[in-house]
Amino acid sequence: MCSSDLAEIYHFGSLQIGLCYLSFGVGCSCAALSNGQLLDRNFQRWACRLNVEIKKGRQTDLKNFPIEKVRLQTAFPMLYTSCVLMLIYGWILEINGPLAAALVVLFFFSFCATVAFNVISTLLIDFYPKAPATATAANNLMRCLLGAGATGVRTPVIDAMGRGWCFTFLSLFLVASSPVLWLIYF
Repeated sequence: MCSSDLAEIYHFGSLQIGLCYLSFGVGCSCAALSNGQLLDRNFQRWACRLNVEIKKGRQTDLKNFPIEKVRLQTAFPMLYTSCVLMLIYGWILEINGPLAAALVVLFFFSFCATVAFNVISTLLIDFYPKAPATATAANNLMRCLLGAGATGVRTPVIDAMGRGWCFTFLSLFLVASSPVLWLIYF
C-alpha cells in the first residue's frame, strides 16, 4: 500500500491515509500473536510422529529432525495465499474499487505475509542457533535493501504497467522464486 495511491484514488488526506494503514498493522499484529502457536503446534506434531522428546525451557537437538519440513509446512500456504491476496489488492486499486474491500484484503495479506516471513526467520535461526543475531541481522539487511530497491522502482513500474499488472508481476515473481524454498524443504 502506498499513500500516493490512496491520495490519488480516494482523494484522502494524511489523517485518512494513516487510518487506512491500521488494517495492515492489525493484520501484522494478529500474525505475531498467532504465529508462535502455529509453529509450536506443527513442531509438536512432528516431534510426536518422530518420537522426539521436547523438554520445555531446553534446546531440542535438531540434528536428526526435519526442521526444514516442519517450519516450511506452515510457511508455504501463507506465502501462496499472500501472493493471491497481493494480486487481488492490486486489481482492486486498478479498478478504483471500494476502499473496504481493499482494506479487508490488505488485512489478510499482511497477516499471511507476516506469518510466512516470521516462519522463514525462525527457520534461519534454527539453521544458525549459535549466531541467531547475526542470522537475523543479515536477513534484515537483505530485506531492507530489497525493499529500498523495490520502493525506488515502484512508481516507474506502476506508471508503465498500471497497478493491477504491477501487483500481478510481483505476485508471479514471488511464486516463481518460491522453488528456492522447495529446494530447502526437500
